[in-house]
Amino acid sequence: MKLETEHLIVRPYDENDFECIAKLLGDPRVMKFSNKGPVEGDEVKAYIQKFFIKPLEEKLGLWPIVTKDSEEIIGFAGLLNQNIDNETLVELGYRLNPLHWGKGLASQACKAICFYAKEELCIHQLISIIDLKNEASLQLSKRLGFKFLKNLDSSLSNIGIFHKIL
Repeated sequence: MKLETEHLIVRPYDENDFECIAKLLGDPRVMKFSNKGPVEGDEVKAYIQKFFIKPLEEKLGLWPIVTKDSEEIIGFAGLLNQNIDNETLVELGYRLNPLHWGKGLASQACKAICFYAKEELCIHQLISIIDLKNEASLQLSKRLGFKFLKNLDSSLSNIGIFHKIL
């Protein structure tokens, strides 16, 4: 799997990506709205194994986002299975280096991944789990055509589940 947009390449994780991905995972700005916050130390290898490597068996996972011009890893995005109310749904998620926020790059990567989900994996619905205080992600999900479905659960009323029919 390799996806290309005008400015980006979204591709599978490679062991040479470790330091760049670890830096992103440890950045509090990048991981601000993550349910666990920054990932550091020994947790990085486990995180990469769980979210980048293991899901590849199902053609899912998180994938580095690389700029075409500099070949720099500027973030990661992808598709992961989530259990919501005893139903397995596929989530579209992403994280981007703050130096690249507001440039439309997350939108490019996510659009390519949505296309891949529909055309290559025959997935007909995606969800996105978003902290309702994360204005940028809320705006991106709206631009991508996601609609509010419900709050994650009553104890996490600030987390919303959004969905898109592909």
